[in-house]
Amino acid sequence: MARLPKLPFRTRPSATVTTHPSASPTTHRSASATAHPATSIHDDPGALYTQASTAAASRIIRHYSTSFYLASELLAPTIKLHIRNIYALARIADEIVDGTAETLGVPACGVTKTLNDYEQTTLTALDTGFSTDPIAHAFATTARWAGFERSWTVDFFASMRSDAPSSNPLPLAAYVHGSAGVIGWMCNAVFATHAEQAGNPLTAEQRSRTDEGAYALGSAFQKVNFLRDYQEDTVGLNRSYLPKLTEELKAELVSEIRAELAQARGTMALLPLTARVGVLGAHDLFAALNERLDRTPVAELKTARVQVPRAEKAKIIARAVPRAARLR
Repeated sequence: MARLPKLPFRTRPSATVTTHPSASPTTHRSASATAHPATSIHDDPGALYTQASTAAASRIIRHYSTSFYLASELLAPTIKLHIRNIYALARIADEIVDGTAETLGVPACGVTKTLNDYEQTTLTALDTGFSTDPIAHAFATTARWAGFERSWTVDFFASMRSDAPSSNPLPLAAYVHGSAGVIGWMCNAVFATHAEQAGNPLTAEQRSRTDEGAYALGSAFQKVNFLRDYQEDTVGLNRSYLPKLTEELKAELVSEIRAELAQARGTMALLPLTARVGVLGAHDLFAALNERLDRTPVAELKTARVQVPRAEKAKIIARAVPRAARLR
């Protein structure tokens, strides 16, 4: 896929921004999902295993995505832990379909089965609260704590499945929904649960608006990735998220991204400050990358990957801290 935001998406219609389904989540919160119990962690083997799993998830994110890791550092510790658990699972699924599995010996015809097996591992972890796979276990810990809809995970894997060799591609809106929109909902569920446990729950209207903003932000991130990773996706992975990319089509997509970023930013003031800083930092990083993509000719996108320099990333992250407090 166009990589999940590595700080973690033509002109076809964008995914429609909707609030998540009202059906009750199939996962459930439990006290055992908390990663840092008050008693000694060595007295609780379940908590010790969960802590080791979340540490593994954090290492996955740090290894694969320096920008996202930096942005997540701005989050409150509990929020940061759960957000990294989400993105670590997304990264593993991404690696399965993006060539790592084949490089290490899985035949192309076996990639879909490998992904299906990983999906089943994850869904079983959602049901039981345990997995022998540390990343699936960490993700399930977060999903059960924050009350994810089961359909979000199913939709995510459906998008990943369309990236496997010889699979039929999904319509772009459906692909963005599963690969990015539902990830936004997952993140917002973490923010909302943290706010509730801190004694400042979001109202129903605030939750609906922040869900819309989170979905728009995920969609914008994925579309930025489509442009940034154009050369790798089309040449290296033989995918056509943006077939026949022209200057006109690129300009239209850049404008679409700006609109979604603006929509997301308009809801950030509703988030608790403990989440707002990190979300704004990620938003600003991708906004800066989008402007660089806007200035880059399509001919260059077909041969090179546009990036924000590390020093500029650090400045953007630093500026997000005071700016987040002033958001209204």
